[in-house]
Amino acid sequence: MKKIEFSRDNGTAWVKINDDKFRLIFHFLNDFQHNFPYLQDETIENLELVLSGEKTFDDIQDPEVYWSFGSGLGLGYFEVEGTTAYFEPDKELTDAPRIVMPLEEFINILKEWRAFLRS
Repeated sequence: MKKIEFSRDNGTAWVKINDDKFRLIFHFLNDFQHNFPYLQDETIENLELVLSGEKTFDDIQDPEVYWSFGSGLGLGYFEVEGTTAYFEPDKELTDAPRIVMPLEEFINILKEWRAFLRS
């Protein structure tokens, strides 16, 4: 079973999570969906530069724009150290668990979601 699945209902794209521990990724992907296509591309390109070591996360991050997520509520924060992605919950706003995953895995999820949104 996949951790995250994508579906459509009446033309609207939806993220489905099969385990509540992926709730922060759900919120990140929902925010990503509302970015203009060029911002989606830029986000993926920037994360690939971090993964390859060409840039650091500090070089690309803009915490006021796209690393805080949760439908404008700031439910969590996305961070990268080396090749590891972290989804940190704001414990005052959510009981969602922290997520730690390889950055490459998260980039692949973003690419799949972007392709699904554009199909």
